[in-house]
Amino acid sequence: MRWSNGSTPTQRRREGRAQRDRVPRRALAQLAPRPDNETPLSGREDDKGRIESLVPLRHRRLVSSPITFLRGSAARMYGDLARGVSTDIEVQLCGDAHLENFGLVTTPRGRRILDLVEFDETARGPFEWDVKRLAASLVVVADYLGYPSAVQDRLAFATAREYQRVMTHLSQRPRMVAWHTELDARSLGGRLLRAFSESGQRRVDHVTGPVRRRALPYGSLRENHRGELRIRLDSPSVARLNDDEARVTLARVVSRYAASLGDDGRALLAQFTPVEVAREAAGIASVGRENYVVLLLGRDAHDPLVLRVREAVTSSVASARGGEERRHAGERVASGQRLLESVPDELLGWYDAPVRGTDRSFYVRRLDPHRTAVDLARLDRRSLDAYARACVAVVARAHARAGAGDLIAGYLGEGERFATAIAAFADAYRERNEDDWRRSRRVLRRNRADSRRDGVAPV
Repeated sequence: MRWSNGSTPTQRRREGRAQRDRVPRRALAQLAPRPDNETPLSGREDDKGRIESLVPLRHRRLVSSPITFLRGSAARMYGDLARGVSTDIEVQLCGDAHLENFGLVTTPRGRRILDLVEFDETARGPFEWDVKRLAASLVVVADYLGYPSAVQDRLAFATAREYQRVMTHLSQRPRMVAWHTELDARSLGGRLLRAFSESGQRRVDHVTGPVRRRALPYGSLRENHRGELRIRLDSPSVARLNDDEARVTLARVVSRYAASLGDDGRALLAQFTPVEVAREAAGIASVGRENYVVLLLGRDAHDPLVLRVREAVTSSVASARGGEERRHAGERVASGQRLLESVPDELLGWYDAPVRGTDRSFYVRRLDPHRTAVDLARLDRRSLDAYARACVAVVARAHARAGAGDLIAGYLGEGERFATAIAAFADAYRERNEDDWRRSRRVLRRNRADSRRDGVAPV
């Protein structure tokens, strides 16, 4: 007996083309208006559930530039997208495909590839939402670097065309080939590679500190007076937990989290001993959540493992679409990451636990000591173009893994309408993001002034 999934690649491409009747590609250029009462940072809805003392830090990072504002405003952007027109072609979205959410990671065999590196917002949604967020991020960065609007438009257009090209190519490849496609760092070119941080060790410098004896895989870990390794606590992004919090958190890591791993992951984790845990306030969107870093040791003090424990909440994608997530938030993130990323993490897992009287969900992953991020300030126009194309190729590969390549390729077609629409949307969103950023800065300045006048700590 021969089994079939009910449709051929040709039929699925036709289904994708038929989607144009409901959502013409030119309609993707539209940016829906917002409700009149929506004001940046006015309601502080996104601050709910966060550690109150860290909210001001999040706000400062959020409004430091239009780039950081876009990074930390995924919920606002997805609200805008949900109010507009969208296709019915759904994939597992990265959910936060801005230019700084990509980096060089190391495969188990030592190869360096470009891949997505954060998955907090991953959820199912219309494929074009990832492309729109990436294109908007690109023009915001290009504008910040001083490139004229005509150059910004060409960059966004070229990036959307690259998504179209890669998706069409992958839809025609054998399924296993598409699944295992990777973007090797050697294909990026020397000039672009030089724009990445010289050392991935700086990615964990806020966790680790100088060592007096020999180099370690995570850069260097601080040694105390007894020569023992400890988490670096003199960074503004890392804070000590009290003894009870530390004890409970470590116990959950070795019990509840370990239970979510496969047999191989549990066997690997069992070879490490938890040593210390600290609270972490890295990034922008996640600042103020219950986030931790955990130091474990293997054979000896020169065999460390650092785990990042992140609180997971409802994705901005699901919130904007008004749907309910069927799985716990930590499981959602871990499952989405496994589908989207090229390099599997055998220590990726999740757990649920009460914190300060509230049930919360967490996901846990290995902190890659070799991961490096691009320094956007080092990119000239050609390098920015090449980097954006590489990033959108990673997004296309991630979307193709979900099996929707034929549908998407059929909808995109071979012409320029999709790319033209994405470029127009990106330009419109750059203007909206700039306006939001300026208004939010004014709101925060006024709040700080009011707080100082009333003699209370600014929020």
